[in-house]
Amino acid sequence: MLNKNKIILELDDVYYNMDDLLDALIKHYKSKGIKCKKLYDDKLHNPVLLVDLKKYVVNVKNIGPNLVQYTLPPGTVWPTFISLQQIILKEI
Repeated sequence: MLNKNKIILELDDVYYNMDDLLDALIKHYKSKGIKCKKLYDDKLHNPVLLVDLKKYVVNVKNIGPNLVQYTLPPGTVWPTFISLQQIILKEI
């Protein structure tokens, strides 16, 4: 889904830590011919990506059984019972 200042993605696989998720996200964009790389972490330790010459902060929404949402801080290992994972890129 693409919004004016936000991109919401659901990749084929679920990732249980931010490093693996970022690797998959960068590969996803590169496979589509879109330049993508991690620039830095923001003050809240959320990764900031450069995607097609625009900066985005990365947030992840993990949804478990019974539609319980888990939004955990960076550096946290996410629960293994995730049913759905949304990657939210907010343009900055």
